[in-house]
Amino acid sequence: MRIRRRFLSLPFALVVFGLAACAGPKPLLPTVDVGAVARYRLAGYDTGMLQTIERRQFASPPSDEVGWNAHLVRPAYDANQGGAIPVIVYVPALGRGSNAPNRWIDAWARRGYAVFSVQPLQGDATAWQSPAAIDGDFDAVARDRYAADVMPRRIARLRTILQALRARSRRRAANVDDLDWSHVAIAGSGLGAYTVQRIAATRALASFGVHAYLAISPYATAAAHRSHASDAPILMVSSQDDIDPDGMVSDPLARHLAFDRLHSGGEDYYLEFASATHRWLDGAADEGTLRGDTPDTAPFEGTDDAASDGGGKPDAAAARREREAHRRAVRARSRLLTDTALAEVSFTDITTAFLDADLRGRAAARSWLARQAPRWLQGARLKRRDGIRAAPGRRQ
Repeated sequence: MRIRRRFLSLPFALVVFGLAACAGPKPLLPTVDVGAVARYRLAGYDTGMLQTIERRQFASPPSDEVGWNAHLVRPAYDANQGGAIPVIVYVPALGRGSNAPNRWIDAWARRGYAVFSVQPLQGDATAWQSPAAIDGDFDAVARDRYAADVMPRRIARLRTILQALRARSRRRAANVDDLDWSHVAIAGSGLGAYTVQRIAATRALASFGVHAYLAISPYATAAAHRSHASDAPILMVSSQDDIDPDGMVSDPLARHLAFDRLHSGGEDYYLEFASATHRWLDGAADEGTLRGDTPDTAPFEGTDDAASDGGGKPDAAAARREREAHRRAVRARSRLLTDTALAEVSFTDITTAFLDADLRGRAAARSWLARQAPRWLQGARLKRRDGIRAAPGRRQ
């Protein structure tokens, strides 16, 4: 066996060296600083071992006059595994359906949560296909869906859907029989965040054992009044670039008003990124980078070998300038990709620690959020409000 290995090693080496020689200098491409990201992750919150996830679709029974559907992303189902899984109910942004891919939903599911994505009203999911949207009047579409008279119907419909899903769990239906409906978080982005804020203020889902609220890109206006006290802690997430493309919030600073006006004095948090687009915060799977101001960098058509600079030909100086411009673009793109990877760690660690503290009751998560997290964060800041909160489901 050893002789055969030695015999095969020579031609194999020749092939490898031959391919390397033919390949020539590699073009310079953008890269993520994986070392910096790994060090940052190790210094952050320990979210535990990532789990394999699976997806399930649930729909209303034929007897339901108004049809609905819910998309579940959860840790891989194991009928023999003990322990109940906390539930997150996620309300998508305007124009996004229940099954729209979302990075944050997948991240929470990999960290042990069952996440139901539910768009309560069909009009919210199809808003951008409406006649007004086709005519280009996007502001009118947003005003219609954010209207005060629509929100009660949205929340009532969400309650009906959750009651149906919880009933399936209680009937021991497969894939949902291990869910813990006594420890629930309500999360959402954009219009979904506004829905979360209204639920928290009115305690409309108190009977579902809500222990936490998470509002990504919260809604606020200058004329809004102070919010009523919620029955559970709230984490709001935004950025200094969080401009809503539908025009409902054009000043990112207004989003901070949603947090400042919270009436409750509990352990509420506001996570603000220095720079992040509205779509990146939303978790849209097709929004790959933190900022949309740096385009993809195509590889240089020639090589990046300093020896191939034209050999003194008249166009050598132009070629060198082109290569240098390409290097600068690659460096800028690499920084953006690295910043994006770091921000994803920040988002998942902060939100997971918040959920672990309030849904799983983990003291270590609560301590990390209050003490280590503000010092650990890069490119973001975490504001905390301390105080005493009434028990979940009880009005003050």
